[in-house]
Amino acid sequence: MLTQAKSLIRRLLEQQGYTIKRVGLGYIAADATLSAAQQANLPVGDYVEQLWNKVGEAQRVVTRIMNHGIPTQAANIVEIGPGTGRYLAKVLEHGQPNRYEIYETDPGWTKWLQATYPVIRQPADGISLTPTASESADLVHAHGVFVYLPFLTTWRYWQELWRVTRPGGVVAFDIFSENCFSAADMERWLSSGETYPCFLSTAYVTDVFAQHNFQLVDQFLSPCCEGHSEYLIFRRNN
Repeated sequence: MLTQAKSLIRRLLEQQGYTIKRVGLGYIAADATLSAAQQANLPVGDYVEQLWNKVGEAQRVVTRIMNHGIPTQAANIVEIGPGTGRYLAKVLEHGQPNRYEIYETDPGWTKWLQATYPVIRQPADGISLTPTASESADLVHAHGVFVYLPFLTTWRYWQELWRVTRPGGVVAFDIFSENCFSAADMERWLSSGETYPCFLSTAYVTDVFAQHNFQLVDQFLSPCCEGHSEYLIFRRNN
């Protein structure tokens, strides 16, 4: 039924000159997605979750993150790669941050996010968070980003996470780890024809963050693409 729904949406959009396609390894184009959500009379985040069969998942993930002591008022938050904004919207529902900085490389989504939400658009070079002040962020988070970036690019972002997170602040992101590839998951991945997943060991990531004064405080699996990704939540020690 999901495949039939996707085909119907594509046909409707093609009639109006739109095409849903992958952008940057797995992300769908802003113009087509916004048009489809409007036709479906759904908020963009809800539409995308229905399209990807992940209804309620952004709320579940964000609730888990925010339960780790993120201030509901006057927090400084940084998000890498917010894309459709489905996690961003859920974070904003928890309170009114003092600053919400976004680093998004897709110009279509960046323009829409800036027009829709009270965020600060930072220039995104795909490797750094240079405009963000050191030790300023209560929360730095990314969703579906480090699952496909090349390893050294991810490491460069990690260096920036370590720099901009304040003592006591939280970092949250998901990876494809040793806990994400069951036999059933592997069958789906191999059948999909996709080749972008980048593997990161949970033990390795935890050890690297510990070396930079971050403690792992939570971890859990979340449906992602053909299987699952693993969320890791770290707190910077005071």
